[in-house]
Amino acid sequence: MKDINFMYKAFRRFMMFISKVMFNIKIKGIENFNPNQNYVIVSNHNSWLDPLLIFAVLPCIKMGTMAEGASALKTKWLQRLIKACQINIILVDRADQRSRIKGLKQSLKVIENGESFLIFPEGRLNKKDNKMYPFYQGAFLLAKKSDTNILPVYIRGSEELYFRRRINIEIGQPFNVSKEDSLDSIAVKTYHLLNDTIKPKKPENNHNYKMFNITDLFLGEMADEVETDSVIIKGNKAQEVFGKINEQNKKKYKSK
Repeated sequence: MKDINFMYKAFRRFMMFISKVMFNIKIKGIENFNPNQNYVIVSNHNSWLDPLLIFAVLPCIKMGTMAEGASALKTKWLQRLIKACQINIILVDRADQRSRIKGLKQSLKVIENGESFLIFPEGRLNKKDNKMYPFYQGAFLLAKKSDTNILPVYIRGSEELYFRRRINIEIGQPFNVSKEDSLDSIAVKTYHLLNDTIKPKKPENNHNYKMFNITDLFLGEMADEVETDSVIIKGNKAQEVFGKINEQNKKKYKSK
């Protein structure tokens, strides 16, 4: 396991405490996770809190992730916290092909250095509970290039965040990918595995009781919803999907 500094451990313990106090989280499948092995962790994405939830519920490991650069992560206090904790967060511009390629190369180095790496292949927040957005291929390219097992994780209930909100998290069994497997086939397999097998039961919540609602706390402008039957989306569509939204978010977080 990679060396973990004091601030990283302290921040994780803080997030564990906050998660337990603020939410009612149920976790299944933790036995599928081996803390002595690194993974490409692939998850659905309903909330800005999702990476912190995974960070908190998994055993203490060194874990990096990829995130949109035009976001609250550009704020100075978050940048200081990330630096102090030595968390490898690769910031990319989803709408820019060169930025995405550069981000994938940096992410590959993190994985090859022995860290696990969390990535959300939907590439965006999805406020719908019933269906995931199509997957981009970056996560599966990383797993294939690094010969690292994929650990599928499904978070259900985080599309809204308020005091004692019930959230179910299920960790699936890790699986390896073959050099002969195409990126499309790996993406399709992972999508259906998450959606058809791993997805936990929808938690029951009282929607009339929303004390300390933090759903939109770090939420930027969101791209328009996607209506498609496909489970894969190509990277060349990213400019069309995220270009305008990214410019709005860059302005929103520029001076903070």
